[in-house]
Amino acid sequence: MSGDDANAVKRVLMQLFEAARNKDFDKLAELNDWDGEYTKFGDLPPLERLEGEEAKHYDIVAYTNITDYTCVVENLKVSVLGDVALATCYLRYGGILVNDYAFEAQRFTRKSRATFILRRKNSRGWVIIHQHISSLGEADRPLLE
Repeated sequence: MSGDDANAVKRVLMQLFEAARNKDFDKLAELNDWDGEYTKFGDLPPLERLEGEEAKHYDIVAYTNITDYTCVVENLKVSVLGDVALATCYLRYGGILVNDYAFEAQRFTRKSRATFILRRKNSRGWVIIHQHISSLGEADRPLLE
């Protein structure tokens, strides 16, 4: 495994969380292979497999409705297997979920385990082709202790 490849995969994941925090949907589209064979299992509704454009739609809606988003990546491990990479970690994330229709907002935090599969595409570098995030059931904890 090339250390350069592992570092490039780590940078993609850090850019993913930064783009989500900044609501940079163009950057999210660059990092996620939404127009390819992308799939996702998330720990926020809907709790079913999402693919391609549907996953893109739900990600954009979720990030649009979350303010003060923070994400801490813990114990990140990256394995590069040729043109495919597997990254696993724990995520501690949260923010304020805003429901504009009801004029309500609720702070939330979550700790989850996450798996990301990335593929090297010649023209784009490393892109995320699958993510699976599942809650560990630890909610309402400060993100930065």
